[in-house]
Amino acid sequence: PDPGLGVKLTVLATGRLKDAWLEAGAAEYEKRVRARLPLEIIETKDEAGLIRALPPRAELWALDEGGKQLSSAELAQAIGERMEHHRAESARCG
Repeated sequence: PDPGLGVKLTVLATGRLKDAWLEAGAAEYEKRVRARLPLEIIETKDEAGLIRALPPRAELWALDEGGKQLSSAELAQAIGERMEHHRAESARCG
């Protein structure tokens, strides 16, 4: 069975990426994540759009430069734990 079954990662963001190097990095991240679990990327114009786009029953992880910094391994572990517990959806805002 698919280890990501029952888990969907939704990335919510305001605006669009403007720098080519950021777009390339985001595309690589998207490719890697999609190989492991369903991924949806939603771009909105403002905070109100983020709130409207938040999936029901989602666990919200708000990314903020003043918040706790996770390494890639720590982020992967946190997502993996949600996959193991079959969370309905995990959503990230950034």
